[in-house]
This record gives sequence, C-alpha cells and structure tokens, in this order.
Amino acid sequence: MTVRQAVVVIHGIGEQRPLDTLRGFVKALAGEKQFRNKPDAMSRLFELRRLQVPGDRHTPLTDFYEYYWAYRMRDTRVNMVWRWLRSLLLRKPRRIPRPLLPIYVLSWLLVIIAGLTVAMGGLQAPTPGPLAALVGSLFVGYATAFLYTYVGDAARYLDPHPDNIEQRNKIREEGIALLHSLHESKKYSRIIVVGHSLGSVIGYDLIRLYWSSVKPPAPETPSQIDTLRGFSEACDGIFHDETISEGEKVERYHQLQFRLWQELREKDMWPWLITDFITMGSPLTHARLLLARSDEDFDARKADGELVTCPPDLRPASTWYSRQYKTALGLRNADTPTHMVPFACTRWTNLFFPYRWVILGDMIGGPLGGNFGSGIRDIPVALKGLAGTLASHVCYWIDPNRKGPPSGGKHPTQALKTALRLDCLHRGVRLPPP
Repeated sequence: MTVRQAVVVIHGIGEQRPLDTLRGFVKALAGEKQFRNKPDAMSRLFELRRLQVPGDRHTPLTDFYEYYWAYRMRDTRVNMVWRWLRSLLLRKPRRIPRPLLPIYVLSWLLVIIAGLTVAMGGLQAPTPGPLAALVGSLFVGYATAFLYTYVGDAARYLDPHPDNIEQRNKIREEGIALLHSLHESKKYSRIIVVGHSLGSVIGYDLIRLYWSSVKPPAPETPSQIDTLRGFSEACDGIFHDETISEGEKVERYHQLQFRLWQELREKDMWPWLITDFITMGSPLTHARLLLARSDEDFDARKADGELVTCPPDLRPASTWYSRQYKTALGLRNADTPTHMVPFACTRWTNLFFPYRWVILGDMIGGPLGGNFGSGIRDIPVALKGLAGTLASHVCYWIDPNRKGPPSGGKHPTQALKTALRLDCLHRGVRLPPP
C-alpha cells in the first residue's frame, strides 16, 4: 500500500478567509514543486480544498488540509471582549509576562484616560475641527475593528464563560471530526498537526481531547508494548543524564516517542496517526496567565492530567494500565496508554521569534518548554528587516529567498521544513501502513 501523509494547518486569529492560510503555507514549503488542488472530502465545509504535493523517493505523497474555524467566531459583543481584558488587567503586575507588559501598561493608561474623560464630561470642552474629528473617527473605527476581529477571537476562545462555551465546543467538535475522518479514511500512514497563533491553542486542545476519545481495538492476539512499559524509566534516563546537552536530550526523547508510536501502530494496539505537533507564534507561552487563574491552578491542572505535558507524567501508573482483551484462547492482559499521555508518542516542536524589546520579536509567541515540559523542541528563528519586528508574528512561512539571510538563528521557513519531517522516508525511516 502506498505510503501517504497528511498535514492539518490551523490558522490564527483575524478575518481569515478559507484557504488563504493554506495556500501561502504550501507555496512556501513546496517551492518550485507544483502542487495539485483537489476536493476536500474530509471536511464538512464546501469552501475548503485539499492541496496535494506529489511524493518522491524521500518524501511520501502529502495532502495538506486546513482546519478553518474563523466563521464560528461571529457576533462578538463588546462586553465579551471587555470581560476577558478586565480579568487580565486585574492580575498582579508580577504575573504579567515581560512581552505583554507594554500592552498591560498601555491598557491601564487607556482605562485611566477614558475614566477621566467620563468624569470631566460635564466640563465645557473645545469643539474639535473637521480634521481632528475625522482622525478621531478613523482611530475609533480601526480600534473597534481590531478589538472585534483579533482580540475578540482570543477573548472568546480562551475565556470559558457561559457566553463562549457553545463556540468553543463547536470549534473543538469540528476539529476532532476532521482528525477522526483522516484516521478512519485509512489513507494515511502519518498525520502532522500545525497550529499558528491561537490555532496552536486549538491544536493542543484537539490533540488532548481526541487522544482521550480514542478507543483501542481488540486484537485477536494482543502483544505487550515493550517501549510503553519502559517509557518512564527511559525518560528518566534521558532527562537526568548530565553528560549530554539539552538539545541532545530532546532529540533522544523524540526518537523514543517515534519508536513508541511505531510499536503501538505495528502491534495494532492504538489507532493514533499523529506523529508531530508543530506550533508557531504560540500564546501557550503565556499559558499560566491565559489558561489558569494562578500559577497554583495551572500546576494543579497539569498534575490532574487536564492539561497534558511533553513528556507526560512519568509515574508508570499515569502512563499505562493493564487492559483485558477477549481472545480465542481466553482473556489476555496487555498494556494500554492512559488518557494523559498523547505526547508520549507525539513529538512537539515550537518555533518562535525571540522577544527582545518593545518592537523587536514576537510578543505573542515564545518558548513552551517551561510551561509544558522539557520534551518540547523550542526553536528560535530570525529574519532581517521589518520581519524582525512585531510583524514577525505573521512571518513563520515565507519565501526563504525573499527576506534574505537571518540576522541570527534559523530562517523560519527552513526551520518549519525541518520540523515537519516531510522527507521522512529519507535514511530509511519506517512508517507503518495505514
């Protein structure tokens, strides 16, 4: 059977149109290679298409899909945005991440100015001239549009207020349905999930929720998964080895993850095809502020398995359990992963532009290892010129020759190609059949 792989791209905030993100993403990766535009039979939206890049002796045929969710974030109201912003503004300044401090301070200044303006409303103010009135109207218009189309998406998805639950649930439900369709199609040997900006948070939710919903099959002759049983001990050996560098530790852990995934697939013990999760410009770097009420709350949710980590909780009882299967020879026991360990066999790579000062770098994205585990490969990337400023948040996939060589660090598009591992057949990497 032909080896094929699928890439699911999840866009970020804003007035995204279907396929805009996917077309730019595939063009940047394919380069001179031509790609095919085909019907998307996996999605429920007729607006979407599947972009296919032909394979060669190093790279399997690759289908690119877009998970488009922007249409679910409509009818945002001012009170929804204000409620979320107010909850952030009332946090103590020491809890605000350094990249977000300028926005935190500016927001407080705007609140104070607005309050003073209201308080002085009874005083006679000079009537502004036509030009000043026009400039003021344009500023208010653009600010309102920004709040609704950008901040509004983040506010509604990240805030589990009753007003937002229906939209959050529909976004996750449709994303899980797409992953399920890809798995059930029996076309693919491997799936890669890519999330940009808020799309990385959605991708993280889809992986942890879909993993917990997967039901292991009942093979006629269940086999023990040797890598799973020794997973905790192997991780301890990797991350506690003081003789190797941090980068080498992550590389060895990724190799362990892939071996476990191969064994689970080859022994038909777990129908999971997602080998890689790639995040770019991810607000998960501010997860302690955005996903929890306090540092203690964030750590407790991780300890309970509500927020999954990479590597997962390394206690053997949290990694696997013994499950009984009925066979022709009677009941047999076999090890089965728990609901807490999607990142036992799914590699996580994170790209970010390092934030250096108010207008340099990506204030939304950043490293994730400190929040979600030392098994995440954090890769700083860089570009020259305007793309090295705050505009870098939308520059994770661009023509590698367009912006010139990076000013230090890796070019984002080249780092993305490396993280995707689309040429997975190179050097004899083995992919189990669908």
